[in-house]
Amino acid sequence: MIAGYGITAFITIVIVVLIATIAARRAGGEVKEESKKLFQNQLDAILQESGLLTGAILDKKMDNLRGSASLLTEIVRDRIVGYPNDGWEDDKYVPFVDRDTGRRKYPLEAKLLPRDWQVTPNLRDAESLTEHIQERATYKDLQPFIDIWNTETAVFQFQGNCDPNQTDANETGYYPFCSDDNNNATIGGAINPTPTLAGLEQKAADIGVFLKAIFEAEPLAFSVAVTFFNSGAGAGVFFPSYPVSYQSQYTSAGCDWMRNINNNTGRPFGTEEEIDRCIPAGISSSARTYNGMERAWCSDQALHPGEIRIFGPFPGASRKTWSLTIGKGIFDRRTGEFIGCTSIDMSLTQAEKLLDSIRKDMTIDMVVTRPDG
Repeated sequence: MIAGYGITAFITIVIVVLIATIAARRAGGEVKEESKKLFQNQLDAILQESGLLTGAILDKKMDNLRGSASLLTEIVRDRIVGYPNDGWEDDKYVPFVDRDTGRRKYPLEAKLLPRDWQVTPNLRDAESLTEHIQERATYKDLQPFIDIWNTETAVFQFQGNCDPNQTDANETGYYPFCSDDNNNATIGGAINPTPTLAGLEQKAADIGVFLKAIFEAEPLAFSVAVTFFNSGAGAGVFFPSYPVSYQSQYTSAGCDWMRNINNNTGRPFGTEEEIDRCIPAGISSSARTYNGMERAWCSDQALHPGEIRIFGPFPGASRKTWSLTIGKGIFDRRTGEFIGCTSIDMSLTQAEKLLDSIRKDMTIDMVVTRPDG
């Protein structure tokens, strides 16, 4: 047969077949490569859309927490006006006027708050759990904290407050050489006394009323707090209340951030004297000397005025757990000075519940597999 066609024809056929084979393989490779690119492009587009969808749903679910953080900020700005100039302690500039006297007066005067060592747990049965902490009672890993919570009142905390009668370092309220002065806000406390602490005590009590309302309205909240600048020494009002152990340690992030310029005043956030009231960065200290100004989440709020900040996860100062915090820096509406930080903490368990709810809100329209099947 080969002889009949001739050697030239045979060679031509072989070449054509080889060319066709090579072309087919090349075309097949190009098709496969194009398929991979198409697959990747589709995957990237869907993942991007999915990421945007996740972000949109998360953003929507966080709106309530952001709103509560903004509300709490404005509550503090209404309660503390003119800080730290003369008249702020006496409510000279609050935006409320007493009808009887015609003088400016805040419309609420709550009972002064206890210290942490003066409160006892009140969540002892299923009925009280459901009434006071709602679905938080179902989170098993929160049980150690729930067991020591008191939801009847907030507490006012400042450096060194302690039980003068406690001599056992392992018991609630202990602090070395504790005396009544450690709990006396009118003299500024015994550790790092400040001229602003006395004025903060009544205002903290009035603010504490609102912390309970926000906690009950926000099931995602693990705790709600306002941390005051207090001339660099820190102080705070916290809800729920719980005892703080002398043995608990936290690590300071330092207060060098106070040397940054507060754009509202044109001056640094703190003076060198106020910065010296902080523990240097990297040093650990007892939770009984806690200063919220040394915490990175608070300085983050101060350095981003007007923004709702979500910070974390980070380890708690007085409890061995990690959390996220949502909050906003508080600046005096009259002087522009930094008053402090707000924080609505969310435990990691609550954050996981939030992400689970997001997954339920998303639809899956693609199954990812290997390109070769």
